[in-house]
Amino acid sequence: MEEIREKLNDLKDKFDKIFRAFDRDILRTEIRELEAQTMKEGFWNNPQESQVISRKLSDKQKMLSILEELETRIKNAIEISGEVTMEEDLKKETREITKVLDDLELHLFLSGPHDPSEAIELLTKMADKARREGLLALEEESKKIKDPFLQKGKQLFFFKLFSELIQVKLKQLLWLFS
Repeated sequence: MEEIREKLNDLKDKFDKIFRAFDRDILRTEIRELEAQTMKEGFWNNPQESQVISRKLSDKQKMLSILEELETRIKNAIEISGEVTMEEDLKKETREITKVLDDLELHLFLSGPHDPSEAIELLTKMADKARREGLLALEEESKKIKDPFLQKGKQLFFFKLFSELIQVKLKQLLWLFS
């Protein structure tokens, strides 16, 4: 149980750091401003602009909701961390909180002055470049191998391994922005 309590305290520290990057008061202010924009007369006359603003509003509301829910979950888990009968539930909750915090950390890493879709596009381009460079390096190495089946096997292994890694990261990103 002590191990779980330590892990939960570590998660709380990690949450506090992330929380500072996503100031709730600023988020609430931005949400109110975006909501006010949606109430203006003629807002829906420009579909492109209204779509962008609606998306920003939705993203900010989702982020605020995630932060508040996560704060409550961590607080509740720490409160019951002394109860031996709750050990299995606490282990599960700790894993789930860890996943959400990791996703938030990734979102924080990717957020900034650029649109999140630009960050995803940049990651995709970087992954393609790394894959091409990796395949080129692998091709050079495979030329030294006489067995053509072994050469092709190495290429297929590398490509599959790398594409699975990219798929996992993109799924995480899509979850954050959906």
